[in-house]
Amino acid sequence: MADGNGYFAADADLDDEAARLRLIEQGSDPGTFQRLVRLGVTAGWRCLEVGAGAGSVAAWLSDQVGPTGHVVAVDIDTRHLDWLTAQNVTVRAHDIVANDLETHDYDLVHCRAVVEHLHDPERAMDQMASALRSGGWLMTEGADFGQYRSVNERHPLALVFDSVMSRTFSFIKDAHIFDPFIAKFLPRLLEDAGLEHIEVEMDTTAVQGGEPMAVMFETSWQRFDPVLTARGILTEAEAAVRHEAHHDPTFAFRSGAVAAWGRHREVRL
Repeated sequence: MADGNGYFAADADLDDEAARLRLIEQGSDPGTFQRLVRLGVTAGWRCLEVGAGAGSVAAWLSDQVGPTGHVVAVDIDTRHLDWLTAQNVTVRAHDIVANDLETHDYDLVHCRAVVEHLHDPERAMDQMASALRSGGWLMTEGADFGQYRSVNERHPLALVFDSVMSRTFSFIKDAHIFDPFIAKFLPRLLEDAGLEHIEVEMDTTAVQGGEPMAVMFETSWQRFDPVLTARGILTEAEAAVRHEAHHDPTFAFRSGAVAAWGRHREVRL
C-alpha cells in the first residue's frame, strides 16, 4: 500500500487490481458514457483519457471518434491497457503531475477516480485545462466518501460499519494516502484552472452488499487492514464486520459521486 505521494494500489497483485478496475468500470461506465454523450463527443474529436485504468472509457471514446479522431490513453501504469489495439488509440505512460502535456491539442480531456489520488491536484487540473483546444471540454469524476454510510442505521451491521468507515477515511486522509473528500471541490478546481460554463452533477446511490461496487470497495478497503489493525485503529473483528456488510445483500450503504465539467474559453477569430 502506497503512502504519501504514491497510488495506494501501486503494489497490488496485477490480476487482483485488474479485477478491481473492471468492477469500477461495471459500476461507473454507464453514467460516464451518458455524460460524455451530452457533451457531444463525436467523430473526429481528439480525446485524452487521464488515468485510463483498465481502458473501458478509452475504448468507448475510440468508437465514438472513429477513424478521423484519436484517443490518447495515459496512466502511470499501462499494464492494464495492452488490449487497446485500435489504430486510433495511443497508450502512453504518463504522470499527470510530474510530466507536461501537449497544449491546445484536445477537444476533450476526461479523468475518473484520479484527482483524489494526486498530491498536487491543482497542477494536474491546470495541465489538463491547458491541453484543451479552444472550446474543448474537461470532465472529471470522483467518489464523495463523505456520504459513505449505512442506509438503515437499525441494521445489525450498521453501527460498526459506519464507525469503521469513518475511522478508515480519517486515517487515509491524515496519512496523505489519498483525499476521500476532494470530489466536492471539483467544480472549484475547474474554475481555478480558468474553465468556463462549469456544470456539476452530484449523485447518491444505495449500494447493496454483494453488488459489484460493494465488492470493489471491500477489495479496496481490505488493503488497509494490516496497517489499521497494527496501529489499533480497527480490530480484526471490526474489519470482519465491514467485510460481511459489503457482501450481505440485506445491507445497503450510501455511495456518493461527483461529476464536474467545464469548457476552455472559445477563441473567435
